[in-house]
Amino acid sequence: MKQILPFLLLLLACSRKPQADTPAAALSYGDSVLFLRPGAGETIVAPANPQPGRYSAFPEGLEIDDRSGVINVSRSETGLRYRVDYVSESGATASTYVVLSGVNYVDKYFNLAAGDSVLRPVYNADPARSLPAGSFDESRLAAGQGCAVATGNGSIN
Repeated sequence: MKQILPFLLLLLACSRKPQADTPAAALSYGDSVLFLRPGAGETIVAPANPQPGRYSAFPEGLEIDDRSGVINVSRSETGLRYRVDYVSESGATASTYVVLSGVNYVDKYFNLAAGDSVLRPVYNADPARSLPAGSFDESRLAAGQGCAVATGNGSIN
């Protein structure tokens, strides 16, 4: 009997159902490209299914409420792709990517001796995308500061 008891205890301990892992969370803003709405005041976008927890974004530049996940597009840096991360109160995690529509310029080193001096704009975080029709530096603010912006395509030299 003494030999069977440890075996039975081990069998009972190993026969428990394992606890379920933390359920997966879901995170979506309804669209992956967010944009400013002219004349609408501040553009605010909330998660499609808001849940309590903690929200954060990478890289810096996205104005996001860390408790609600609400993004203030008007106060964020446009033209970039951001990863939004969410951690629920139970520890479940989720992430999604959003692009803030707009134009940005990629940081890089220029080899001026080799004629590498033109900075080209990137639209919606995708260098392969064509820029929409329009003009750049219409009010000549950049030109007034000594920055040569091509008004037709936004290139800076």
